[in-house]
Parts: sequence; C-alpha cells; structure tokens
Amino acid sequence: MVTKVGIVGILLLLPLVVLAQSIDQQITNEAELASILCRGQKDEQSRDALLRTYPHLIDSRLWEDVSRRAAAAYYQESPDRALQIYEVSIQVANKLGDTKLLAKTYYNQARTFWGVNQTEKAIESYERSREYFAQAGLQRDLIYVLADIGTIYFNKEDYQKAKGYSEQSIQIADSAKTSDFPIGSYP
Repeated sequence: MVTKVGIVGILLLLPLVVLAQSIDQQITNEAELASILCRGQKDEQSRDALLRTYPHLIDSRLWEDVSRRAAAAYYQESPDRALQIYEVSIQVANKLGDTKLLAKTYYNQARTFWGVNQTEKAIESYERSREYFAQAGLQRDLIYVLADIGTIYFNKEDYQKAKGYSEQSIQIADSAKTSDFPIGSYP
C-alpha cells in the first residue's frame, strides 16, 4: 500500500519537474529571462534562483528589458502590475551592483506610487533613488528627485518640507550650471 502511494505521488510530481526543467532549458537570452522573471507567479526567492542559474544573462540589457516591461505594464495592465515588475528590476540591478540602475528604478517606482496616490511609498522610493544617485555621483539627477519630493510635500500641504526639498533642487541646478557635474541619466 505504501509503495502504491509513493508511486502515485511520483507520478503526480513528475509533470511539474519536467515542466520546470523544460522552461529553464528554453532560456537562451535576456529577453526570455526577462519574460520568465516578470511572470506574476514568481516570488523573490524563485526569481533569485533563476538569476543565479543564468548569471551570464544578467546585464544592463536584462535590466532595460525588465524596466520597459514595468513601464508598459503601468498603461497596458495596471499600476500594481508595474510595481511588481519594478521589484524584479530592483532585484536585477542589485545583482549587477549598479547604483545608477538602482537609482533609476527607484525613481520610476516612486513615480508609479505617486501616480496611484500612495504618497508615503512614493516618498520612500524617491529617498532611496536620491541615495543611490548620490552614491553614483549623479548630482544632476538629484534635481529631479528633490523637485518631485518637494512637489509631493507641497500637495500634502507640508510647505516647510516642500520648500526645503525645492530649495535643495534649485541649489543643485544652479551649481550644475557652473560646475563640471557629470551628465545625468535624465535630460
């Protein structure tokens, strides 16, 4: 009786194992990996395992593909779906160890949070973006981040904070005119 239960269990699990192996064997480029990573049913741990399996496909093209999918999802699917995909983009940028890509992803995530009126999460993401842009030495990009945070606080009628962030943004913008700040990610 025990062997029959064991055999039935194996027969039930076998198709799942074969399916998982066939999906993994089909991944040959960044676009395929991005597609699988962005599927809604993948959690952070399974995405991490997938990224560890294909380290040769983790590059800026993968990040760009995932980020494009997130931006498209905002309009074609839902903002919630876009936010899920931005989490994938953050995971890829972390694997790359690229502060500029992390900064850009958090900036885009913040804009999405702001677009769905989740201002506290937007501020949190903007602050993370600010931190990573500063680490990357991209002072010009801080102009946009600080201006956006200032605008959020203005909309929340917290005029002191709005003024502080806006003045910081203006100060950096003025400095950028006379300094040799590196070109930023955004125009």
